[in-house]
Amino acid sequence: MRLKVKIGELREAISQASYTLDSKASSVGSWMYLIAMAATEKDESRMYVYTSNLGMARTLLKIPADVIKSGYALIVPRLLGQIISNLPAEEEIEMGLSASGAKLQVKYGTLKSEIAVHADGQKASEVLSSIPFNAKSCLTVSAATLVDLINRTMFCTASGSNAITEGPWLSSVLLESGNGTLVGTATNRIIAGQCEIHDPLVTGIFSGAIHKDALGALKAILSRKKEEEVTITNATSNTGATNEILFRFSDAILGIRQLAKPYPKAVAKIFTVPSEHRTATINRAQLISVLTRLSGFAEKGTLSLTFSGSTVVLDTRGYGSAFQESVAKTEKSEGSVTVGLGLSDVSNVLSVMKSEDVVLRYGSDADHIHVQEGESNFKYVLSPAEIEWGNKGKK
Repeated sequence: MRLKVKIGELREAISQASYTLDSKASSVGSWMYLIAMAATEKDESRMYVYTSNLGMARTLLKIPADVIKSGYALIVPRLLGQIISNLPAEEEIEMGLSASGAKLQVKYGTLKSEIAVHADGQKASEVLSSIPFNAKSCLTVSAATLVDLINRTMFCTASGSNAITEGPWLSSVLLESGNGTLVGTATNRIIAGQCEIHDPLVTGIFSGAIHKDALGALKAILSRKKEEEVTITNATSNTGATNEILFRFSDAILGIRQLAKPYPKAVAKIFTVPSEHRTATINRAQLISVLTRLSGFAEKGTLSLTFSGSTVVLDTRGYGSAFQESVAKTEKSEGSVTVGLGLSDVSNVLSVMKSEDVVLRYGSDADHIHVQEGESNFKYVLSPAEIEWGNKGKK
């Protein structure tokens, strides 16, 4: 293996591929493949950067390179990243294997370095043959739409011990598409979110659930490529089973393992608002301002909302102190209803919204609260929380 490659392009590829590295340093999944392919009659010379955390996701990026000799190396990416971190982006760096193949030799000007090459792992040919380059895509969508959908739903997924109570679907976001529309759905049993985004680029039918960790990697990569188009493919294994979702854009492929069991269809019913629920339309910026002041008093991370007449009173207790402030709502209602909620859930929902007003639909103190961004199709459902003052909500 021997090649020259632009430092800036290599640095960017290492950065993007690092999102699908295994966090355990002892794992083979924490190493990175550098694969050099010399020019042929059909293809120009090129270099691939490949990472896989051996279970959840993998990334393959192609960058142009002047390849003198084909080959590959499996290395610790942090070391190569450290070498090129401050070098000029437009200049080239030379890399090649030592005579024994045990070291990756890196040269730039007077700089000379050797990086240990991992002796185990798959061969480069096996890695490349495992990627279905020619798989037919079933959906096209803009990168900006995907990033927006991830931002609006990923915080609704479960983490920690809650993520394994009922299976990995609680830590996943369900993506579904029809012509012109992409829908994301997620819930951790405390909060649920469903976002419908219209994008003229969306073509084809697709349905698949993606784990939050893999979505985090996808978001990190696409955040730098919001102007690009992304194709999504349900790839099949050698046995014919659909077991991987491929996201392809520019010269990159991100593969994400699908859930072993389908995402529960019953989750969609959560977003149906009961007919007897009442409506409270509140200025979103004003509500966020009150929550910012209230948060310092919320020792147990809860607050109450009391709907009465044409106002909503926000209340909390903590540290031997109390805080209360009211905001106006457009609708006037009879009677009074107090509902306890988790402060972080309310804050997260309001922070991802962009509308001037937020619409709350509420029933009794034991009912879920339905939250909608103005008149858009961004919907959230919040479970009532126990509070130690006023009426007590039920978990």
